[in-house]
Parts: sequence; C-alpha cells; structure tokens
Amino acid sequence: MQGRVVVASPPYWRSYDGAEVDVLCETAAGFVAIEIKAAARWDRRFNRGLHRVRQHLDQHETTCYGVYLGQRAARWNDVRILPVLDFLKGLWNGEILA
Repeated sequence: MQGRVVVASPPYWRSYDGAEVDVLCETAAGFVAIEIKAAARWDRRFNRGLHRVRQHLDQHETTCYGVYLGQRAARWNDVRILPVLDFLKGLWNGEILA
C-alpha cells in the first residue's frame, strides 16, 4: 500500500480590498492572527492586515502577532512583534495558541 501525502495550508484571511493576514486560528480564547515577513526589520505597514482583521472580528477577542527575521521583540499598539525563533518557542510551549 502506498502512503498518501496530504498538504494543507493554514487558514488565512483576506479582505475585499487586499488586506490580508497570513494565518488566522480560532482558539477557545478567541482568534490569533499572525503576519509573517522574511525581513530583518519590522515595518509598521506590515500591521495593516492585522489591524483590519481585528476590526472585522470586533465582537471577538483577537490576539495579533508579527513574526520576522529580526532580533528584537517589540509591541506596536495591539501587535506583538517577535523574532521567528522566539515565536516558534512560544508556539511550542503553548503560549501562542493558548
């Protein structure tokens, strides 16, 4: 019997005018929106989709993360910015999708 490979992509969100979030997950505590960038510096414009999905889901709790290749964690208003390794550690430890 041959094995089957199933490829699944994580759910994402996109507005009618092109604002998007790379990953959107629903948890028992609300939604988690994640924007992932292959950039060494986080730019405020990367937050556009995160702010829009939060407005769209206004009646639900939404936690927003930005993930990038930089070295420093930060918080810009309601978006928590994390270096990719910090994000993966938090994901592994159950802190991101709690």
